[in-house]
Amino acid sequence: MKRLDDLVLGVTNFAKRSSKNLSILQENKKLKLENDVLKNEQKLDDSILEKIPDPAVSIDYKTKSIVDSNSKFPKILGSYPGDFKNKSLSKTDIYVNPSSLDVFLNEVIISNNPIRREFKAYKWNNDGTKEERIHEISAEKDITDTNIINTTTRDITDYINTEKDIHELIMYQKDVGAVISNIIYQSDIEGNILMIDGPTEDILKYSKEELLKMKAKDLYAFPEDRSNLIKDSLSADPSDRFQKQITLVDRSGELVYTVIDMRIKRDKGHNPQYLYGEIKDITSIKKEDALKNKRQVNNYNKYSMMHEKSTGLHGNKVQILTMALGIKARELRDPNDSMRLTDHFINKVGYGAMLHDIGKVAIGQEILTKNGKLTDEEFTMIKGHPKEGYEFILCHGSDFIIPANVIYEHHERFDGSGYPQGLVGKDISLEGRLVAIADTYEALRAERSYSQAKTHDEAYSIIMNEQYLFDPDLVDIFDKYNENFEMIYSRLNIVEKRIGKLIDLANETSYDMHKHFSDNLQSALIHNDTNLYFDELKLIDDEIRTYDLNYRPVDIPTSLKEQIKII
Repeated sequence: MKRLDDLVLGVTNFAKRSSKNLSILQENKKLKLENDVLKNEQKLDDSILEKIPDPAVSIDYKTKSIVDSNSKFPKILGSYPGDFKNKSLSKTDIYVNPSSLDVFLNEVIISNNPIRREFKAYKWNNDGTKEERIHEISAEKDITDTNIINTTTRDITDYINTEKDIHELIMYQKDVGAVISNIIYQSDIEGNILMIDGPTEDILKYSKEELLKMKAKDLYAFPEDRSNLIKDSLSADPSDRFQKQITLVDRSGELVYTVIDMRIKRDKGHNPQYLYGEIKDITSIKKEDALKNKRQVNNYNKYSMMHEKSTGLHGNKVQILTMALGIKARELRDPNDSMRLTDHFINKVGYGAMLHDIGKVAIGQEILTKNGKLTDEEFTMIKGHPKEGYEFILCHGSDFIIPANVIYEHHERFDGSGYPQGLVGKDISLEGRLVAIADTYEALRAERSYSQAKTHDEAYSIIMNEQYLFDPDLVDIFDKYNENFEMIYSRLNIVEKRIGKLIDLANETSYDMHKHFSDNLQSALIHNDTNLYFDELKLIDDEIRTYDLNYRPVDIPTSLKEQIKII
């Protein structure tokens, strides 16, 4: 069967290593010649052979017998019975066809260069049985004794078998026309990439030659995926074939979502020897699913806000306040926290903050809008909303992990008095600690069925008096920039009143309150960008006029304009 080019390249590399081994042996022999005071020649020979990383033997050409070996050679024979030294090769029962080895040794004697051949050999099992293996032997004449032939041996049975496995896989892929789009690969258990074929540059932005020099772990976005993959391979079903969704990273650092269809090759002891199969790129599918999931979550969020009308735009307000706090928190003293506060992370946290109360949809309206104190049973139901929301969001995929953490932990408190998990200190995620302050501030400022709205000064005082409930570093940030919080909240109220008017004019219970929170408006609110903020207000006013031609916006007080500070 014709060998695959990449596999031949791999075996050729092994052959080069074998030639290097022989060179090491010959160099050491030269050193031996230069040493004219050798008193223990046998001991020196043994030390020379031991320096060879592969199984090595010295063969007497005249007697065709093994005169010496390193400690690695017996291991390649398994549980070989008896001693093979100083015995004719035909009597050692090491090789299936000793006469073919005789021909090979004759070639070596008349050649001035190393020669490499493959031979069938035996490996003994513990129960006394033996199996056929394929040995690749590289041989060269000794420079000190032309009757001695030095050899190194590699067991390449697994690579030969892999060639057959991969060849069959590629033939199948060609039959179904899939080889063009999928990567075919082979790696050992340690993660060395042994063979790879297919559109590697299109999917991973690496050439095949580059990938053959890499470790498989270098391609994994999440190191634990590689560990789990090995763990699964060790405990896989006897069918030894399974699929895994694995996220890889291409040369540019972009995530590549894949499905790996894996097969496991095992030895007779059922130990995994190597993994091989195909990698299918599903990035475009994942992106479509993510967009679909985001739409579904946004629709769900819209419904949740209409479900509890008293909260108005509570989610959007908490989103803006959380993101503003996150940007300022880049000043945090703890580098483990401050370094995480990238734009990408803050956007994810903001998205989770918008959805933080989504689990309340599972709670009856009569409980959410109840005047007066809740019963113990009702409060228990309320305390279940973080977990309800967390489970709903997380089922939409790994892209929602950070928003899911926000939803699950927004009622956790730094002193451990929060719910539902009772987390303490920095066991609460950074995203959970950020939203806890923003959510508390907004809840204090809002008019609710069970409480009157607080002024900024009142809300500020409550948070500072109970600061032990929150991350002390984030409380310092809130304290330092509390006036910015007041300004952002004042602006949010103006937006909310306009959107409330739109809802009344549209007379539609399904009106999307959140569509007006465009990227521009969010940026204007978070960064207190005066001009952009008023531009966005004008767009909302224009929409109101489509329902009421006589609408005239209430002038924003001059004092409010004067208070605005560009951050």
